[in-house]
Amino acid sequence: MLKKDYLGELSRNVPLYDVDGVNIIGSFHIGAKNMNYPKNKNGQTNGSSADAASLETEPELISAIGVDGTAGYVLKKDLDGEQPKSPQDAIAIQNSRSPGDRAIPLYDVEGATVIGAFHVGGK
Repeated sequence: MLKKDYLGELSRNVPLYDVDGVNIIGSFHIGAKNMNYPKNKNGQTNGSSADAASLETEPELISAIGVDGTAGYVLKKDLDGEQPKSPQDAIAIQNSRSPGDRAIPLYDVEGATVIGAFHVGGK
């Protein structure tokens, strides 16, 4: 793969070259695997954040495994936490957080029923 081909648009096929960098021997897809996330009955998108091309295209309910091994979903807004509006705001948010991790609810696919907890951060 050539650097000039790799550093381009977010989602596209990039040619793969032989060891000499001359002959194209295949291609590699860079970008989102699944931009059409399924929706639950509440209209929320759900799926893996690994399928998103960027943070902005992640589903509203992100698949996760809870602290007790339960499979479920976390709300993107809970996972992201409070977002700063300025550098000063970022420092204030950081200083207000307790050390260690924080627990957020783990939901069923409908995003309504809490089925466990998911820990964010920590060691």
